[in-house]
Amino acid sequence: MPTLRTNVELLQQVPIFASLTENELKQIIDSPDNGIVSFRPLEMIIEENEFGDCMYIILEGAVDVRIKAVGGREITIATLKAGEFFGEQALLPGATGKRNASVRALQSSELFKITKK
Repeated sequence: MPTLRTNVELLQQVPIFASLTENELKQIIDSPDNGIVSFRPLEMIIEENEFGDCMYIILEGAVDVRIKAVGGREITIATLKAGEFFGEQALLPGATGKRNASVRALQSSELFKITKK
């Protein structure tokens, strides 16, 4: 996989970034507020109902997206892998910023974290 620094196409696949120019996408990639973060297997990345200020794009690995069901039991509603993203609701104007689901790493994972800033 080419490095993220040279791959604005990865960001263009995310619907909320699709209308941005290549220069604007490079600014997102190069921003000191954004960067690559690593998670170990079963490590929590975000938790349902917490307030979010960032989103993630999966570079390597896989994550489980889980919600609390009736009775408090968690159920997996999706498994995401490289090239997919989550947490984008936190970046949308007018959104509450509350996370709709919990996400944890299934395996060692590298994610590109993009802050709302």
